[in-house]
Amino acid sequence: MIPTLAEFQHDFYTLAFGPPEAQARIIKANPPFEALPTPVIEQYQWMVFANVADTLETIFPFTYRLLEADWPSLVAAYLQAHPPTGYQLYTAAIAFPDFVEKLPCAETHYPFLGDLAAYELLEATLLRAPNAANPPGKSLSQLPSISGLATHAPIINPIGQAFSSWYNIPALAAQLSDETTPLDALVNPNLDPVTLWLYRDDVFRCRFLKVSPLVQGFLAACVAKTTASEGAATTYRSLLNELSETAGEGETSHMRDERFLTLLEQLLDKGILWGSVPVIL
Repeated sequence: MIPTLAEFQHDFYTLAFGPPEAQARIIKANPPFEALPTPVIEQYQWMVFANVADTLETIFPFTYRLLEADWPSLVAAYLQAHPPTGYQLYTAAIAFPDFVEKLPCAETHYPFLGDLAAYELLEATLLRAPNAANPPGKSLSQLPSISGLATHAPIINPIGQAFSSWYNIPALAAQLSDETTPLDALVNPNLDPVTLWLYRDDVFRCRFLKVSPLVQGFLAACVAKTTASEGAATTYRSLLNELSETAGEGETSHMRDERFLTLLEQLLDKGILWGSVPVIL
């Protein structure tokens, strides 16, 4: 039986990086592998390592700057703990935030390290997401007042995701992007919680909007209603009412009336909400 490309790649990778018992099993199942000279296997090992190291540096540029001095040994340890499971290099990066979060320096110097890497991976994920359909419906800016929300349902842009951290990751990333910022200035920063909505704009750039937990709840509700199976349509107003009942009066004053309309217009302008669709009641 002829193996598939994925099976062949998996076997060849195991032959180069796997434990001796796994290598013996692969050679027994694929006799031609036994004839491969050692330099070929060593070259393959080097190519995989070099490509994964470059991929991780590309996806995690700010994490790389913090860990640059130990990068080769870190990549080697990461490959050993999390060998690639597919032929796309992006998949080799998925476990990296969890890996760096457990590094000793994350406890002694950079407690935000795992969140920083997760933020960078999320940006890479949004950038590689396929294009969605064109925004349908009516622009909210055409609605004269909050009363017009009664018959319009929100449509969330699917190329976006919430992100929360105890540290202001965008501010730390901005500091890391400045090569003149000494790394000592980033050691054990003060807690500065942020809640963000990351999204991809129409020219393939990652952007973020700082939101309150209540606004994040509103966006999460939009996601749930947009992706739910067919049923009763939910309007902006009904979503707001649901959140008001959940959060309580004290937390929703800034989400009422014209302030809420202004917020929705901002979400539309930034491409986080696409627009609205009239609901036939």
